[in-house]
Amino acid sequence: MAGFLYYIPKERNPTREKLAKLGFPFAEWAAVPGCGCDKGPDGGVGAVFVLSLPVGSQPTVGHYPDTQHWENRFGGDLWVGWEREAPPRPLDLQWERAVQGKPVKLLDGNTWIVPAILNPDQTLAVEAVLRPGNNGTIRRDEPAPQYKSLWTFINRMLNTHGTSVKPTQEECVNGIASAMSMNYAVSPCELLTLGLLTEVNMFLVFGAIAGIPEEAWELKQRAPMDFAT
Repeated sequence: MAGFLYYIPKERNPTREKLAKLGFPFAEWAAVPGCGCDKGPDGGVGAVFVLSLPVGSQPTVGHYPDTQHWENRFGGDLWVGWEREAPPRPLDLQWERAVQGKPVKLLDGNTWIVPAILNPDQTLAVEAVLRPGNNGTIRRDEPAPQYKSLWTFINRMLNTHGTSVKPTQEECVNGIASAMSMNYAVSPCELLTLGLLTEVNMFLVFGAIAGIPEEAWELKQRAPMDFAT
């Protein structure tokens, strides 16, 4: 198996700065300039590149339409692809330092380690800001700044569960991707392109993030997530 391939049109020698301007979330790890090609997946000139990740294996860099699958993503500015016979696995996308979490089997049949932001007792499972406590003590307070957006998502989900206020599908996918990106080089684009999520297994993933037992979210019934329209 191997990781993702990326293709940028009209650029034979792309830079990390160029990819960052396009909003590519992993520009810092892009192994550029990659491989320039006269005929990319869009039929035009461009370059194929991969990410420099510490573990896992990499696909052959270049455009080989007979053995690769490609889809136009990232607002049309980039394409994402993989080798048909070796789609990306968790190991191929894993960062060197992973956050502890819960194993969850997603739709590709692989087990992914979903980072736990909360423990089962609802205390923080990640790095927290230290603040003064009572009587000269020190207490753990809010999550460290890098977890701020994820913390906001978790609280919104917990506070609206069972109410008429529902999150959108986009909010849920973005929140889950934010958590998964702590352990893997994935954004909403990669999760959706690989077809890893369903309206049901999103419950499992969120439960792992928030430290909630499956039965607390009525997962035995396997009811789909209810989104805002």
